[in-house]
Amino acid sequence: MIQNKIESISYERVEIPLEVPFVTARHRVDSINAIEVKVRLSSGLVGVGSATPNEVVTGDSMESIIHTISTKINPSIVGSTIDNWENLLRSVRTSVFGQTPAKAAVEMALYDLRSQLFNTSLTTMLGGAKTFITTDFTVGLSAPVKMIKRIEAKVAEGFHSIKIKLGESDYNEDLELLRMLSSKAWNGISFRIDANQAWTVQQTKELIDFLKQSSLEISFIEQPLRADDLQGMRNLVAYSDIPIMADESVHSVNDALKVLTSGAADLINIKLMKTGGISEAERINQLCELFNVPVMVGCMIESEVGISAAVSFACAHDNVKYTDLDSIFMIRYSYSGNRIIRIKEDKIYPFIRRGGD
Repeated sequence: MIQNKIESISYERVEIPLEVPFVTARHRVDSINAIEVKVRLSSGLVGVGSATPNEVVTGDSMESIIHTISTKINPSIVGSTIDNWENLLRSVRTSVFGQTPAKAAVEMALYDLRSQLFNTSLTTMLGGAKTFITTDFTVGLSAPVKMIKRIEAKVAEGFHSIKIKLGESDYNEDLELLRMLSSKAWNGISFRIDANQAWTVQQTKELIDFLKQSSLEISFIEQPLRADDLQGMRNLVAYSDIPIMADESVHSVNDALKVLTSGAADLINIKLMKTGGISEAERINQLCELFNVPVMVGCMIESEVGISAAVSFACAHDNVKYTDLDSIFMIRYSYSGNRIIRIKEDKIYPFIRRGGD
């Protein structure tokens, strides 16, 4: 129908200061920096999406996202009809090599439009398995004493799962934090360890041996080795009773296939900014289901719009075992949700429908 023709794509920069700097083994973030995208139909209906750059993981910047949307994606889809759905998504995917955050933002907006046209929620449109997700809270790298205090504060706020960023240049600092952590009682609290590719196989095995003897409940160890070291990851999977998760190793369904066929992970972390959007995330999750490998839905340091799409995707699929969608809890100002999503302690609920509210 002519009223479903894509009329324009617009965007704006968004910057939201974080409560404290977010530090990993690979980079430091002081603010949520995002490009928020609006795709408008000739009928006047508007869909929203968001892109967050991460030069370390996806190789993008704010400028490259704007350039990609303006010069590559815009001419590929403006004037097309949203009714020709598969061709439309293909046009976004093939408009440029890489540049996954830009593609993800436009895809989010297109999926948002489609859910409005079908008068349903994105979660329902994708599968509708759950009504909410429970997220962890990620504590970034700092001095061990400071990290312990922040963990205690977030547990007091109602979080039941804490992800800990490790991967200090001095490996002994990582072990010291875990020793301090294990000396305390954490009733009902589980921990997730993320080294962001910082360790060797031997260091990871040493840490696994320590954790086996501790009282800590560890859900998984995320990407301990370099993204391309699948042999090392496979070695760890065979060695460890604690599940090993692949994150930076998997950006696409082809990456996932390599990881799964080589037995290099017990779990896979899906992020829309890595995959280029919901459609590729769907394919990765479907492949993981075939291999009986659960997934986690994670995020970069993203705005509410990006988190909303990820929450909807996570709610739609039973194969999503974990969620790490916590950036909206990291901002400097108190956040209690609005018309896109709502939160209660560590639970995030997608709204039934954005377009008609």
